[in-house]
Amino acid sequence: MLDVKLLRDHPEVIRNDLRKRQWLDKLKLVDEAAAKDLEWRQTKQKVDELRHSQNKLTAEIAGLKKQGKDVSDRLAEVKGIPREISDLEKKAEGLQARVREIMMSLPNILHDSVPVGPDESGNVTIVTWGKPVTFDFAPKDHIDILNQLGLVDMERAAKTR
Repeated sequence: MLDVKLLRDHPEVIRNDLRKRQWLDKLKLVDEAAAKDLEWRQTKQKVDELRHSQNKLTAEIAGLKKQGKDVSDRLAEVKGIPREISDLEKKAEGLQARVREIMMSLPNILHDSVPVGPDESGNVTIVTWGKPVTFDFAPKDHIDILNQLGLVDMERAAKTR
């Protein structure tokens, strides 16, 4: 899976790689992932700010109670914060899950040495080992050999009941 930092800092690298592969339909996913990631980061920041505010108000309430002052207005302020935090955290989880889903669907970045072509016909052989095997007979599939030797019963294996 690609690193989300690559998406944040260099989305054009991902886009160029998708163009190399001729996967133009995935280009829109890069933009969607970048937007969802930005929204996720903003949501997390909002949650952190709300937690800070909640902690600050809680400390202020404790100080006012020690002084014997009325804290009802401060309690009303603090009361809704946990629900808002919970809602934002659920939203953040959904955003993060979508970003992860998109990032999992994107391929790794091709090395610069990989040739660009319409299909595998554009591949270049760099190194070979040994000589290719040639047979003076028509090679058989492993299933055909197993059937011939009576080592497998394909009809019975295909039965579901």
